[in-house]
Amino acid sequence: MIPDVNIAGKYSMQFPYFERIQKYLDQTLLQYAQKNLYAYSSRIKKVDSICEKIESGRYDSWSDIDDFVGSIIIIPNLA
Repeated sequence: MIPDVNIAGKYSMQFPYFERIQKYLDQTLLQYAQKNLYAYSSRIKKVDSICEKIESGRYDSWSDIDDFVGSIIIIPNLA
């Protein structure tokens, strides 16, 4: 998919903020995960994924998107 120029531009401008958010999440959640021996991962959504969200109609506009950065903690549950 070729990203929309407007969306790609906004993404590029906002990317440093996404990195700061990811860094903050990693500092906070990784400590928790390591302390409890849980697996942890985080990522910044790719511009293609953001374009798809808008172009598919799942989100009406850039300002409606609420998940530019995602993280996960995997908690084992043997039950």
